[in-house]
Amino acid sequence: MRNILHRDLGLHSYFNCWIPHNLTDDQRHKRVHFATEFLENLNGASDYLLAPIAGGGVLKAALSQLRPTEATPHPSVKPPGVKVSTKLYVEYGLKSMSSTNLPPNWVQRTSRSHNRDYFFNTVTRESQWDPPTEADVESTTIHNSGDGAPTQVRASHLLVKHRDSRRPSSWKEANITRSREEALALLDGYRQQIVSASGGDGQVEQREFSRLASQHSDCSSAKAGGDLGSFGRGQMQKPFEDAAFGLAVGRMSGPVVTESGVHIILRTA
Repeated sequence: MRNILHRDLGLHSYFNCWIPHNLTDDQRHKRVHFATEFLENLNGASDYLLAPIAGGGVLKAALSQLRPTEATPHPSVKPPGVKVSTKLYVEYGLKSMSSTNLPPNWVQRTSRSHNRDYFFNTVTRESQWDPPTEADVESTTIHNSGDGAPTQVRASHLLVKHRDSRRPSSWKEANITRSREEALALLDGYRQQIVSASGGDGQVEQREFSRLASQHSDCSSAKAGGDLGSFGRGQMQKPFEDAAFGLAVGRMSGPVVTESGVHIILRTA
C-alpha cells in the first residue's frame, strides 16, 4: 500500500499505520484530524506529499478546494499525486471538514490530549476552547480591516531557535542543537505560563510575557523584554507579519514558524 503522507524525516511509517486504506469514512475523518493536529506542530518543517491510495477519497475531497496555484504535481509521482505544504494542508484542506459555521480564518479541531474540540485561528495561530464570539471577530476586524487597516503594528515576541534555524545560535547559546519538536515544546511551556498569569478576558499579561522573553528568547530583543518596536508590512518574514497584523492589541499568537525558529507574538499597539 502506498503511504498517504510522505516526508523526508522518516514519518511515513507513522502515518501509514494511522491512516490505512481499509478504514470507514468516519474512522478516516478521525485519523485525518489527528494527523492535522500533528502536522500543525511541524508547520513549515518541509513539504508533504499526498499520494493516491485506495480509499483516499476523503482526503482528495478535502484538497479539492485548493486553487491550482496552491497544488502542483510532484515530479516524483504520476498524477493525481499532489504536493502540498503543511500550511496549505492545514489551513485549506481541513476547511471542508468543519461542521460548524465559523468566522473567517477560524476552524474547529480536536485535541487528543484533552479529548475535546477547540477553535483555531489559521492566521494568528490563536487557539481557544470556546467558539469565537462576535467580540473576538470585531476586535480583530477593528484593528485589521478596511480603510482603518494599520500600516504599522507594535509587537513583542519570544523566539526559540532549533538546529534547523537559519542561524542556530543566540546570545545564550553559541551552538543550538535542540530539535524543532523540542523547541515547540519549550515554547508551549512558556505560552502556558503567560496564559496562566493572564485574566480570563483574552488579554495577555504583558509583564509575564516580557519577563519570560528577557530570560528565554533567542533573539537579541530579549534585552528589551521581547519588544520589537513598530514595524510595517514587508519588514518581517511573511508568517510572522501575517500573525502580528492579524492579532488584536493585547492578544497573543500561537506558535508561529519562520526560518528563524518558532515564536509566540504579543501585539502591543
